[in-house]
Amino acid sequence: MVLLFLWLLLTVSPVQAQAACTFPAQILNLTDWKETLPTGSSGSPTEIKQPALATFTVDPYFKVNATCDGVQFRAPTDGVTTSESSYPRSELREMANSGTAQASWSRTSGYHSMYIDQTITAIPQGKQHIVAGQIHDGGNDVIVVRLEGNHLFSDHNGVSGPTLDSNYVIGTRFNVRFEVINGTINLYYNGQLKDSYVPSTTSGYFFKAGAYTQSNCSTESSNGATCGPANYGEVIIYNVSVDHQTGNVPIPTLIAAGAPTSTATPFPTVTPQATITPATVYPPVPTSLVCDQCGYCIGDSIPGDYAACVSCIYGANGNGSVPDTQLSLPTRPGFLWTVAGCVETNIGGFTNQSVRFFVGVVSGITFLIMLYGGFLILTSQGDSQKLYMGKKLLTSAVIAEFIVLFATFLFNQAGGTVLKIPGIG
Repeated sequence: MVLLFLWLLLTVSPVQAQAACTFPAQILNLTDWKETLPTGSSGSPTEIKQPALATFTVDPYFKVNATCDGVQFRAPTDGVTTSESSYPRSELREMANSGTAQASWSRTSGYHSMYIDQTITAIPQGKQHIVAGQIHDGGNDVIVVRLEGNHLFSDHNGVSGPTLDSNYVIGTRFNVRFEVINGTINLYYNGQLKDSYVPSTTSGYFFKAGAYTQSNCSTESSNGATCGPANYGEVIIYNVSVDHQTGNVPIPTLIAAGAPTSTATPFPTVTPQATITPATVYPPVPTSLVCDQCGYCIGDSIPGDYAACVSCIYGANGNGSVPDTQLSLPTRPGFLWTVAGCVETNIGGFTNQSVRFFVGVVSGITFLIMLYGGFLILTSQGDSQKLYMGKKLLTSAVIAEFIVLFATFLFNQAGGTVLKIPGIG
């Protein structure tokens, strides 16, 4: 069994690894996105939606990068633009309902966030501007992450906001997080709060991520450069994730000390409220106030496997029919709910569950072999070769089953009785 597993690893894994590096959707979760390309006809660029997006790639505008750990978004300065913009893009637009409808939410209701781990790898040669991540409303951009030369900053619908990096070097990897909570947009850069902004519009919001090149043939010519496929803006995205929650979520009181503030009106000042060492990760989202550990969120329908999950995670304290009671209960230590069911996280319990699983699989296989061996014997009708094969299969299956059961017995005795590992025995 072990030798067979190792053989499968050696022979199958390279093929699977290569297959998993074919489409951008194998690197990023693109279920609720559509991709706008710098190709198509004037004013009507090509858009790729689900389900086609799941198996779509086009070189060099939207493809897996050379190291197979990110997605390359490239928009050349001579690319096709939308009717509302004069600049080309290779950019994701947030969607809803598995990509079948356009996302549209309000900044004054619920909690909304987008995290992007990315690298800006190229900017136009003339007008060296690019946008790499934004929140948009029904008519215009609300807040964007913008690079001009080596100045990386937050832009509020055409008005410069706080600086994120005054000397950004092309090819430097960084992460940003847009957080919309109780009407305020917070922007984090590499884990530090850099901007807090309250725009004038409230609805029709959605996220965008990718390469939005802020130049075209006209602006490149004005800056002494030639537009074309070799003159482009480019971003590599390693991870992009979106989170939406309903209900009233209180504004976090922990704000990174020394976070740069915007003094220009109408942007509010971000005042430090605690003296702390700036964290390298973002403050935790207060999900316990809105959703429990089994995926139920206040106001939503109860998941189909909710009762089983509650029994696993909350134990005797849980209530599978009254989900709101779980929101404030402590979870049961040592248990985790997964797609495979309830899993024990302590070494003994997990090992015991794993052994039971593999014993069940092997026993099922040996049972099928027994049935096939018996079938060969019953239908041999004097065929000595067929009779011999049936007997051999039946004998081998019985021996294999005995070995498995005996090994399980020894495992339980050694782990539970001798070594006394909790959960085994």
